[in-house]
Amino acid sequence: MSPSPSSRSRAPTLRVDAFLRLMVLRRILLLNDGRDKVLKVLQYSAKAVLYLGLLERILPRFAPLLLPRPSARSSKALLRQEGNDLTTSSATGAPLPTPAAAAAATAADLRARLDRLISHMSLSRKVVRLFHVLEPLQALRDLLYAAPRGAPLLLPLLSATVGLANDVSDDLVCWSKLGVLPPEVARTFTPWSDRLWFASIFIDARDLALDRAETLAKLRAARAALATAGAVTKGKAPPAAEAAEVEALRARVAGLQARVRLQRISGLKLTADLIFCTADVF
Repeated sequence: MSPSPSSRSRAPTLRVDAFLRLMVLRRILLLNDGRDKVLKVLQYSAKAVLYLGLLERILPRFAPLLLPRPSARSSKALLRQEGNDLTTSSATGAPLPTPAAAAAATAADLRARLDRLISHMSLSRKVVRLFHVLEPLQALRDLLYAAPRGAPLLLPLLSATVGLANDVSDDLVCWSKLGVLPPEVARTFTPWSDRLWFASIFIDARDLALDRAETLAKLRAARAALATAGAVTKGKAPPAAEAAEVEALRARVAGLQARVRLQRISGLKLTADLIFCTADVF
């Protein structure tokens, strides 16, 4: 028996309602983007310290803050030993470490701590970005059902598909590291997650370059319009309508300049992403 017209009409409505609920959840999750950026700065700073060999340079200054202080008992033992022998341990007779060996051991300990910090920051960012898959899902749906006729779809579809696959793999890795899924899932999907991230960096860089070129063109046009309006009204009190137009142009120029600054920051972020992602992939 074929379904009734009322049941057929209810099915699309239910699907739309479910999708709208997902989009509401996506808007709520957008509030976590700031946390993700803060954690990324901390994670990349720790990676830079390790990769650039900065640990040995900053170790003498910050070691007293990062290493545990000796207890009163151990301090008394060291004082008693100083009166006996400065080169061997009073407890075992083993030679005491030289200053260079002690510094190397301290650096190794701090490197291990930074490695753990980087790993925990990576997992924290994945937790913050859980369900971020809804964003490329919405972009994919908009391209398939709401894109203007004749608009180019190949690159936007590629971007949304790569983003969707990347977010799915990130979520699987996150659930695996949290213990919900078996550990084999993280080992299997981590390389794929890194490769998809690597591909998405180039897609985002292309989109940023196009957006920046468009913004700079708008900024040049707004500055030219503002200069023309200023030349017309120079030396005389402009009418209220012209004064409002000048103020609107100034606000537009300021907004476009702020957007250019944000795009510059996004470019630096993508450069850092490319550097550290390349180290992870290759």
